[in-house]
Amino acid sequence: YQKASHALLIANLFILVAAAGIEAFKIEWLSNLYPKTVLLSASILLAIITKKLSLEEKWYAARSLSETVKTLIWRYRMGAAPFNNSGMEQNLLLLERLEAACVESNSLIGSNKFLLNKKDPLLSDIKHTEDVSADKITTYIENRLTPQLKWYSVKAKHNSTMSRVFFATFITCNFFAIFCSVWQETDTSFTLPITGLLIALSTALIGWIESKKYSELAAAYSLTHGEIELLHSDIHDISSRENFSAFVNDAESLFSREHT
Repeated sequence: YQKASHALLIANLFILVAAAGIEAFKIEWLSNLYPKTVLLSASILLAIITKKLSLEEKWYAARSLSETVKTLIWRYRMGAAPFNNSGMEQNLLLLERLEAACVESNSLIGSNKFLLNKKDPLLSDIKHTEDVSADKITTYIENRLTPQLKWYSVKAKHNSTMSRVFFATFITCNFFAIFCSVWQETDTSFTLPITGLLIALSTALIGWIESKKYSELAAAYSLTHGEIELLHSDIHDISSRENFSAFVNDAESLFSREHT
């Protein structure tokens, strides 16, 4: 869903830039085919198709469900809230929470795409334990906390880099657009009609930057990475089941906030 959504956006931006290019260069052999009208019509049709497919809604719903399931399983395995009450049937509570997550995601996309198979052997393989041991803490740190710390670090750097690259590209295109515009307005002998094309390209770059939210994600991921590092320093304070449950709860709440 994510790739399809981005592909349709790129296609639409490309069509609009191509329409500006055809307008600028006025290719004679294409004039009888009404290329600009065809391209602009295609852009509208593509936008309608994208809206009807609801790709972003499906993408968000699937991603949110995936991360909700992951955090519920880790809470269950580690005996953290809401699975830290020994007086309840924890496996039934897990199934109840998983089913509720499916229902919520289905309501977002308006269909019953996500269904829970309660007989899935994977569910029976997940063990719930309430005791706290060094192995249990190590398992959570090595298989959950550390990978998330690395993930946020990599993503923060990637989005920061992409933000700078695309912003520099936008500034470059805009600079050349200004240069051509000044030349065109002050020198009547200037006949290269690329100002409009460069303006369209700059607009497309702005649209792409805003849709990908590179700067916002870089800031959010960097902040979360710092919060995970702070949480990581509290490992040595774990001395009881209640401490560990609170630690896991804080960590999972932190991951869930960003992912969903």
